[in-house]
Amino acid sequence: MENKFNQARDIALLNLYAGYLLDVGLVATVLPSESPKSLDLLQVKLVDNGYLNLLFVPLDKATFKTLAVIQFHYQFELPKLDELNLLKKINQLNQEIPIGKLCLKEDNIFEYSYYMTSSLHVPLSKEEFIERFSLVLSQLEAIFSRMPIPKSN
Repeated sequence: MENKFNQARDIALLNLYAGYLLDVGLVATVLPSESPKSLDLLQVKLVDNGYLNLLFVPLDKATFKTLAVIQFHYQFELPKLDELNLLKKINQLNQEIPIGKLCLKEDNIFEYSYYMTSSLHVPLSKEEFIERFSLVLSQLEAIFSRMPIPKSN
């Protein structure tokens, strides 16, 4: 029963945040999980560069009674490049980008993740959410300007 309550709360908050993004002209869609092993997420279309996903990170509710963690996650496939130079570039970006982390996964999949804490019981205001979202977008723009990121259609 608690899992259904938690999922309903997460979906409600993701829908609220999707509404905030729609209000400022972004395309945002809530995608409910399709299995107990997946998570609900908010998918936001980025101009020319795919999607930024937001989801609530599962926490032990017995330990964390008032805290929620929202993950902002972006990934894309890089063109085949020299791996050593690419890793050097990612390492340099990790030192220059003040928030979030960058990594290279298998098969040239590049990932950017940022984790934000919030109250489990009080939603972020529109102003606060948009400000935090804008901060993540500014980090992605800085990354896009320094990495060979393919444009999506």
